Amino acid sequence: MVNVAFFPPTSRAWMGGANYYKNLFFAISEHGSKCGIRAVSFVGKNTSRDLIDECYVRSKVVRSSLFDRRSFLWFCSKVFSRVLGYDPLLHILMLRYGVRVVSHATPLLPKSFFKIGWIPDFQHAHLPGFFSPNEIASRDRLFNTIAANSDLVFLSSNDAFDHYKRFFPPELHYKARVLRFVSQVDVRYFEFDGLVLASLVEKYGVKEKFIYIPNQFWKHKNHIAVLRAAKILRDKGVNFCFVFTGHKHDYRAPGLYGSLDEYVLNNGFSDNVFFL
Repeated sequence: MVNVAFFPPTSRAWMGGANYYKNLFFAISEHGSKCGIRAVSFVGKNTSRDLIDECYVRSKVVRSSLFDRRSFLWFCSKVFSRVLGYDPLLHILMLRYGVRVVSHATPLLPKSFFKIGWIPDFQHAHLPGFFSPNEIASRDRLFNTIAANSDLVFLSSNDAFDHYKRFFPPELHYKARVLRFVSQVDVRYFEFDGLVLASLVEKYGVKEKFIYIPNQFWKHKNHIAVLRAAKILRDKGVNFCFVFTGHKHDYRAPGLYGSLDEYVLNNGFSDNVFFL
């Protein structure tokens, strides 16, 4: 059995990423034994148990303060990496758990480790208005490092694959692979009976049929386009119900959620739009 290391999000700030790993670990746990793969996820000691149980339980979970920001080991890791160009603390941890393959990351480990990088997309190149100049430069550096230092690079879509080939020189193209992500529906949803569904509808005040938008409230998700469409429909007498869920803070646009809520109130269709 080959132990493959992953470093998933250690907080709920990026639930899209946490859910990505949840689905990936589900797939590996269901099919990994057929090809001799076991997922080992490394998280901080401060990572909430709820997040682990919700998203990472299908992997072997290792907790270490090395992955807690601003902890003593975290600082030591940063210093070693900068001074030595190598992270001995992470190396020791990988050896302790029999890891020889690192996926979705390119840490500073010896070349004996097989490294699989991950580039989900190139949003900063196509939508630069949603990123600061520093963020764009940082992503460029990160993606260049991933392409140069990985043995393989996963892209999350055919579009990202095409963009990878456009942005990087031909000698790096052989590394690219497409690994699509697919969400798993919780089996408990299929066990709901009519009474449970009715109680949920009553609890949240939504209509029985609704359009669901489960994106974090980040500006580039373009929630306002949906709200404008909802207003057009409402003005034409078509009363669809829209339900939004997701993390409500975007550090790049702190007032975004409030502006969306204000748009709904000002246009008088709060009976059709729900932010949960």
